[in-house]
Amino acid sequence: MFYTDLTPFGVDLERLTAERLKRLQEAMKQHGLTALLLTDFLNIRYATNTVFMLGLRATAIQRFVLVPAEGSPLICQRETARNRGTLRRFDAYMFAMRPAAATKDFVAQVMESLRELGVAGERVGVDSLNLGAVQALKDSGINVVDGWRALNQARAVKTTDELKLIRWTTRAKERGYDLVREALHKSDLPEERLSRIMLDYLLDQGFEAGSEFISIYDSSADERPHNEPMGADLVVVEGDLIICDATVAGPGGYYSDFARTFSRGKPTQQSRARYK
Repeated sequence: MFYTDLTPFGVDLERLTAERLKRLQEAMKQHGLTALLLTDFLNIRYATNTVFMLGLRATAIQRFVLVPAEGSPLICQRETARNRGTLRRFDAYMFAMRPAAATKDFVAQVMESLRELGVAGERVGVDSLNLGAVQALKDSGINVVDGWRALNQARAVKTTDELKLIRWTTRAKERGYDLVREALHKSDLPEERLSRIMLDYLLDQGFEAGSEFISIYDSSADERPHNEPMGADLVVVEGDLIICDATVAGPGGYYSDFARTFSRGKPTQQSRARYK
């Protein structure tokens, strides 16, 4: 689930979109870029507050965005996608399945879009493209340079609304850990059930993606190293240590990553030593 309307989480959506774009365009100017050519879905989301379905993102370049140093971004994507902002149809979306033809079409559409923005021949930063596409852009006269420094600079300092989303994510994750801790006092639960308690709660709170990592350390022996696959039917018993480590993306795609360790009942001396 991806939320483009983040107002239920206390966010001013228009301000969030405008301030992120402003930061990005300021960074572009500092790095001498007249435009950014974005294909990475996270960078596109940052610049435009738009998302695309996961299955299509995973197989090929389904859309690209040109962000000028001034003005509104130009979004080029499949006709079936939601219409938001300045939109153009992107016909070369079968990029990975027919690379030669798709690359040619992709370059032609980029050139046309750059001319429309009035920045053809200027420095254009790119984020994630294969070498064939980069070379084809250069062969067409596009002055392609690295765009990541501007992107990273813009995203390094968070806006007011981004901080709200990070705090929301952190508070919700802490509450999820509390639910796991409460469940430990009620019954002997298998590991996979503890994971579901955490994940079900986070999904209800608007979280988008991630994994819950719960590991049980036997009170008498190291039977479950922390890096083994989770989700087993091992049951928590008195004296066990339970490590919870959820890596999850909250509303808007903002991550919070911290872990908690609980004990089922009073920890043994061996458990205390292992925890240290």
